[in-house]
Amino acid sequence: MHLIFQRPGDAYTVPSDIPIRLIFDQVDLRHAVLVVSENSQEGTYTFSLQRKDDLTITLSKKCQVTEVFNVTELPRIKVTPAMSREQVVITPILDVKTCSVKGFQIRLGTTQRGCRSGKTQIYLHRLQRCREKSRAERQAQRKYQEDPCSCLECRLFGLPCPD
Repeated sequence: MHLIFQRPGDAYTVPSDIPIRLIFDQVDLRHAVLVVSENSQEGTYTFSLQRKDDLTITLSKKCQVTEVFNVTELPRIKVTPAMSREQVVITPILDVKTCSVKGFQIRLGTTQRGCRSGKTQIYLHRLQRCREKSRAERQAQRKYQEDPCSCLECRLFGLPCPD
């Protein structure tokens, strides 16, 4: 199934077990955001294209999960009064290769209160890998600054690497 987005406001609801392909036809993605909301009770996903500057995520059901893509800053989040006692859980969605933020998963309710974590564990694993990668890069940079004869320089000049 192909979902064709041509302008902000376009939205589609599809069963969760159907493969889809997203097509953005002449959409300026500098000003648009893809929002994906899961309705686990009905077994559907709603895909909507929204304007970045008008983006507000409204959470009205316990365990509601919404994913927002093509944003690096958190959108405005509104919780309906009936759900105000539930915690909002926000998980960054990172690009696997660059570790840059490409969106957020926003859930109303915690796993302790009966909500499924879903893809949250995948996103948290990516975050952990990026932190480890960043830590390793910082340590390598620190070693390079402390030791002017780094392995790279030794290899360039044909010298053995120091231990």
